[in-house]
Parts: sequence; C-alpha cells; structure tokens
Amino acid sequence: MLESVIASLDGAGIDPHKVGRGVPESHQRETAGPFVQLADFVDYLEDAAQQLKDPALGLRLGLQTPLQGLGPLGFLLLNSPTFSAAFENAQNYLRIHQSQAHISVVKEVDRMRIAYATPTMPTVDRFQDGEYSVGVLVKALKTLFGEAVGTPRIELRRPSPANPGHFTRLTECELAFACPQDALIVDGAIAEAPITGADAELLPVLEAHARHLLTLAPGDDELTQRVRQMIAQALPQGLPRLGEIAGQLAMSERTLQRRLDERQLSFNRLIEDIRQQLARAYVAQSSMQFSEIAFLLGYSELSAFGRAFRRWSGSSPSAFRQQQNV
Repeated sequence: MLESVIASLDGAGIDPHKVGRGVPESHQRETAGPFVQLADFVDYLEDAAQQLKDPALGLRLGLQTPLQGLGPLGFLLLNSPTFSAAFENAQNYLRIHQSQAHISVVKEVDRMRIAYATPTMPTVDRFQDGEYSVGVLVKALKTLFGEAVGTPRIELRRPSPANPGHFTRLTECELAFACPQDALIVDGAIAEAPITGADAELLPVLEAHARHLLTLAPGDDELTQRVRQMIAQALPQGLPRLGEIAGQLAMSERTLQRRLDERQLSFNRLIEDIRQQLARAYVAQSSMQFSEIAFLLGYSELSAFGRAFRRWSGSSPSAFRQQQNV
C-alpha cells in the first residue's frame, strides 16, 4: 500500500521523506513489526494528499490496485464462488495485510453493504485510508463483473467536498458524503452472482495458505519475521528476489543483505525454511493436491517440488502423507 503512495509522490517530483514526518519508521526500520503500523500509514497518506493537493488520493490509489497486487488475499478473492463469498473471505483474512482494520459484510433484502473501519483508532478527521479501502473494493467489483455491476453506491465519511463531481467521475459510482461509514453497497443479484473463472478446487488450498500466513510465527527477531512474512506471501507468484523484498522494506538491497549478514542469515536459506515449513503442513493435509502445493510454494514443476521435499524429509510427499495419516 505504502509503495503506491511513495510512487505518486516521486512521480510528482516530491521527496517522500520530506512529506509530513517522513516515510513511516514502521515501514523502514528493522525494529518494525510485520506490517506498516496503521496509524503511521493513515497519517502519511493524509500528509501526502495535502502535499499533492489531491483530496481524492486515497480513493484514486485504491482504484488502481489490482486484486493480484493483494498477494494471497487477492488470489483468494478471485477464486471465491461469489462476490459476497469473496468479501466474507476478505473479512476473515484481512489480517494478512492489516491487523488493526476491519471489514464488515452485511446482507440486506436486496443489497449487500461492505464497510471498512478501524475500530481501535480515532479517524474523525482522517479520510484517505478509508477511501483507499473503498477504492480497492470498487476495483475488485469491476474486475470480477465488469459492466454488469451497473452503478454501485459509495458512502464516504468525509463532508461533501468543494468539487464532488471529481469524486463521481473518478469512481463512476453513485456517491454520498457525510455518511456514518466508508462503504460500498452493491445490488443483491450481483452479490450472489458467480465469479467467472473461479477455481473451486483451488479455493480450499488458498484458504489453507491464508490460515498459515495468519499463524506464521517465524522467530524472535522482528526484521527476520517481517522478511519471512513477505517471502511466504510472494511464493505463489514465483520465487521472490532479495531486491523485491528490500524494496517493500524501503531499503536498498545492499542494506537488507547487510542486516541479514549481521544475523548470520541467508536470504536463500530463509526461502528454503519457509518452503519446508509450509510443505510439511500442506502435505499432511490429505485434501491438498501435490500440484497445488507446488504452486503455493513457487515451484513451476511438480518434479522439482518432489525432489525438494525428499531432501527435507527423507521421503516422497506421498510416503510422508501416508505416514502422517496412519
């Protein structure tokens, strides 16, 4: 999320480190937790909107965020059977991205309301984060159903702006301001419409992967924890590179390499450890196909996964599964 804000500032010729109090420390320091602190993100996004003189910044960035950009959560939404099921999954697994935020899904007689809130944090005069999240919801809706969505309704907490037409043109939705929550309201028929291309066999695999990401507790050192979380989220999209992870941490590749060296850690060793940890958990589940496990762990060929698993456990995946289920 923060990377898109920084990119917008860079594109406008504004030094991200000179906005507000600078790039949030929880995004760049080695003592950070696994995610950017929500309070830091909210403040930085507000400061960036003021610096860019763009009151619709959060909404605009949300509308530019593809589902695939949400990592495992995005793939989970794409493979849910219906739109309402997709956002019930978002409600259940949002903590993969942000533990302090909450999505509520309420089904009414002829419509469904999806609202975003931060219950533990006062946001009376902070609008950008909620609007970013609503933008992501609208982008997801239009990605999944295209023109069939008609004109959804967006409700925003902010007072009516000086130029409300700008917000309407940006979203192509019906808009209401000064509402109790930031929310997207969709027609009930769309809410229960099937998602084209959803893979019913892949869905339980993705759900299992999301559950493991929620419970992954990789170690005591917090930088190591953060890197391991990022590796685990990236694996279904292919083998992550050191530079990619460093960029997400807002540090150079050399700096991340040095900090791992200080801990006597190897980036490739971390990838290997995460793969091994997840592989043992997944193979023990008889409902998961080995080809699906290989995909989740970033292997392009089942044979490569089989060789790696034999190296880790001393037995083939099928033999290991039989032993676990005796």
